[in-house]
Order: sequence, then C-alpha cells, then structure tokens
Amino acid sequence: MERFSDRIGVTSRPMLGLGQAPYNFRVSLWNVIQPLLFRLVQRKDYAWRPNVQRLYEFLHLPTSQVSYYEQKEIERLEGWLFHKDVEWYEALNFVDFAAQTMWDGRISELAHVNLNEAFEREGSRLTAISRKYSLQLRTRRKLKNYTRRTRRATDFRAHASTS
Repeated sequence: MERFSDRIGVTSRPMLGLGQAPYNFRVSLWNVIQPLLFRLVQRKDYAWRPNVQRLYEFLHLPTSQVSYYEQKEIERLEGWLFHKDVEWYEALNFVDFAAQTMWDGRISELAHVNLNEAFEREGSRLTAISRKYSLQLRTRRKLKNYTRRTRRATDFRAHASTS
C-alpha cells in the first residue's frame, strides 16, 4: 500500500536491492513471522515449542535450550534476527524457513499474504509464492521466469492433448 507522502510526490517508496535487509525491513518481516510462530498456534500449553525447536535446529542452536517461557523465546529469536553480524541472506533464510515450518493451510496463506504486503511496503524485489506444501521466497524476476515456464508447460500440455 502506498503511503500518503508517496502518493502526493513528497517522498518515493524505497527500493531494496537483493543484497539488502536493513533494520526496518527485518522489523516488517519479524512482525509477520512472530505472531504466526507464537500466537496463532493452538492455545494449549506450549503449542509454540515445536516451531521454536525447528528454528533452533535450523539456526544450529541446541534444542535443549528452548525455554518454556514464550516471551524468552521471542526475545532470543528477535535478538538473533536483529544481531549486527547476521547477514541479509541469513535473515531471509530464517524468514523463509519459518514460513515453510508453519505450513498448514490457514497459517501459510496468512504468511503468504502478509509477507508479500511487507515486501511491497518496504520496496523489496522479493515475493512469497505459495506452493502445495511450502511457502518460498523468490525475487520478482525469478518469479516471472517461473510463471513463464509454467505457462509454457501448460500451453504445451493443452496443445498436445488437442493434437
């Protein structure tokens, strides 16, 4: 969604290059991922722990250190994502993995929509594509190539079936 100042021409939307993940961009992504990891799982005790354990495994952290306190885990994962030594691609790997880890129809679709809104709002060239069993991040250029290849394959199949 375009901001008011962008619409009237006072400012312009930022355009992030592929090799960039500044603080504001990471905040937008965290604001999408964090509620999906912790808030939208079943409200029974510790239902969020399996998501966090999978993220610990992905980040090569000992899963034995996963706390039983939700707020402590939010702070740890947030601290990792915003740490100055975490490269842009590591932050996006984290978001991509977190989105794929949370695959279930309702949560995944919500992640898909919200991530794409965050990418657009922050001027990123990334987009989230929803697949049958995962959610994957792609650059818009790669997405166009993927769409073109898929369309060609569909056209070929349709042509072959009529021949």
